[in-house]
Amino acid sequence: MTTATKPIRAGELLNRAALEICLCRALVSKVEHSLEEHHDSRSYPDLQGLDLLHQTLGDIATLLRAIAEASQLRPLVIEDAEPLIAPLRLGAVRARLRSNAHDAFHAEREHHVELF
Repeated sequence: MTTATKPIRAGELLNRAALEICLCRALVSKVEHSLEEHHDSRSYPDLQGLDLLHQTLGDIATLLRAIAEASQLRPLVIEDAEPLIAPLRLGAVRARLRSNAHDAFHAEREHHVELF
């Protein structure tokens, strides 16, 4: 059973999603730089793929922000965003999209990348 979220402007939800993508982009960048520093390019020949992922995430975040600012979207209010975010697998991401608040672990370790 899910609990309905408070009504939210569509633009705000899109901006929150763009922020999540930017956080992912920062993690991709950290992984890319870590691999570049610790391994030669022969060991990881697809570092260009990581760079492409980094750029693509940036483009998607830019698109979401542009849609959020579109005049046609500004008055749109989503009465219950829960069905939209319920399929997301990571609970912390769902919580940030609901409330725009970052949990303490995520906020204090945003520059930490754990490879496993």
